[in-house]
Amino acid sequence: MAVKASGALASQLAYYSNDTRSLDPVLAPRGWECRVGIGADGSTEVAVYPPGTAAPSQGVVTANAEAVLASSTSACQGCTYTAVCMFVPAAGQQLGFAGTGIGCPTRPPGEQVDWIRGSPNDSGPIVDDEIGFLDPPGLKGTGFPSGGNNPANGVVLYRFTSGTGGTSAIETCTLPTSDHSLCTAVLNDFAGRSWQVGP
Repeated sequence: MAVKASGALASQLAYYSNDTRSLDPVLAPRGWECRVGIGADGSTEVAVYPPGTAAPSQGVVTANAEAVLASSTSACQGCTYTAVCMFVPAAGQQLGFAGTGIGCPTRPPGEQVDWIRGSPNDSGPIVDDEIGFLDPPGLKGTGFPSGGNNPANGVVLYRFTSGTGGTSAIETCTLPTSDHSLCTAVLNDFAGRSWQVGP
């Protein structure tokens, strides 16, 4: 696939997918390694990371970690709830988890959030939210991997339709501040193609 980015950026980026190329690709720095996981419920995860380094691992923070990580929840409503409830308070009611006692993770102080489309108060029968976030260096937040020396920039996509349910996808780009323009191109591509959440 041709990379949709300016000439200088396009030459530094490439698309990554599974071995049969049946999964929507993820844009990331060219020449990196890739690991793909697909769950029985259709949930997916694509991790792209520099060659010679270990694949990102949940709960492990490496000081100079660099990675692009994209994941989607597919039909798993509980997974969707825990992915978006800290941004969208109405998600508990929408997805059937209000009053169930199932907790919602909290966002850490210092995480910066920007609503690109939608609103934290969206509670109608159709929701189409896009939320940007930034975990500054040293802050372990929503982004993964985050908490190291590099900022983690990310975007959360949440789609909900009454009677059908919801789905979500999240992508984090963790690169040095000097490579911020690469992260911008990566995240814009992810959101622009509504990765794994449909049109």
